[in-house]
Amino acid sequence: MAQTREMVTLRARGKEFGNWTGLSLSRSIDSFPSAFSVSMSAGQPGTINPLGIATGDPVEVYLGRELLLTGYAEEVTESRGKSGRLRSVSGRSRAVDAMCSCTGEPSEFLGGYLDSIATALAAPYGLSVASDVVSLEPLARWAPEPGETVIGALERLCHDAGAFVTDDAAGNLILAVKGMTAAAAIDAAACPEMSVKCSSADRYSEYRVYGQRRGDDAVFAADAATPVAIVQDSAIERYRMLVVMADQQADIAACERRGVWEAVTRAGRSAVATLTVPGWRDGDGVLYAPNVLRRVEDSDLGVWAELLVTEVTLRLDSGGTVAEMTLMPPGAFELQPPEERKKPITHGWRPWWNRAMTTLDKAVPNKGKKAAAPHEDWFD
Repeated sequence: MAQTREMVTLRARGKEFGNWTGLSLSRSIDSFPSAFSVSMSAGQPGTINPLGIATGDPVEVYLGRELLLTGYAEEVTESRGKSGRLRSVSGRSRAVDAMCSCTGEPSEFLGGYLDSIATALAAPYGLSVASDVVSLEPLARWAPEPGETVIGALERLCHDAGAFVTDDAAGNLILAVKGMTAAAAIDAAACPEMSVKCSSADRYSEYRVYGQRRGDDAVFAADAATPVAIVQDSAIERYRMLVVMADQQADIAACERRGVWEAVTRAGRSAVATLTVPGWRDGDGVLYAPNVLRRVEDSDLGVWAELLVTEVTLRLDSGGTVAEMTLMPPGAFELQPPEERKKPITHGWRPWWNRAMTTLDKAVPNKGKKAAAPHEDWFD
């Protein structure tokens, strides 16, 4: 389907700047925040010279009438060479301010829920928070680490909920879970570039999660000290053990959730597909975006599965417009226990990959086995 090129415009200082000859705009659920870069040949007809955009200026990036990013200009570059003069502007989403340190007010949260804590942490920087996470039990006691950034604290909070932190086109923070929306399939035959990779480098046969919980009238000190959960990945045949310290006060149940998250996430992310498609929209006219399910079928590379788009980079250059995408099995972002799964995490991959990456049929707490006590220094 031929696509009509839509104009990319950058709005800043009450003006619209168009006629860009280069664009790179990236959004991801694996990295934070969204970022953009636009460029043009200096002196090109129809452009404003000079731009008058300064670093720190609030900007908006549009594709036609659709808002792509709200943020700040962080770099403005003027250059010249054999090919002439070039002018470029790059920056990031306004959510970038979540990479600043927590202000320490309040210094501790008692009985707070995930979304309310996130809202309080982001408020000093004028950022709003929306949450797709089903509320867990309130945290009895939680505090940011000294010098910890807002995004670091939020990511730590999201681990147990099987969630991640991203941003939207308006620059708001989103506490998100794996997307359930299925969009049009990707025509692999139309992709000029595609690759698939399987790796076991970051997977372990056993995950031991240690936590600590304050004792109170209902929880005796002996029960609160050193709760531990063991989660196993039976697909890793040789013994490889990883110790994980809980990011916050944790009882056995919280340690179990974290262990399952580690095992399932690492298994899912060990299978990655990257591809490039022409244009920025699919056959239904939907803009390519992360956290959307898309079916990919390529008999040459042995992939026939519904995958989750984890990163999208929209590019414009002299060759036209393309979208570069990274996709992973949806199981990489689930906390669903393996015995409840209808299909293996890597269902749909070449059979010899499936043998190397079978479902985590034992990625559940191993209650019949005790772990050795951790070294005392781990709690210091």
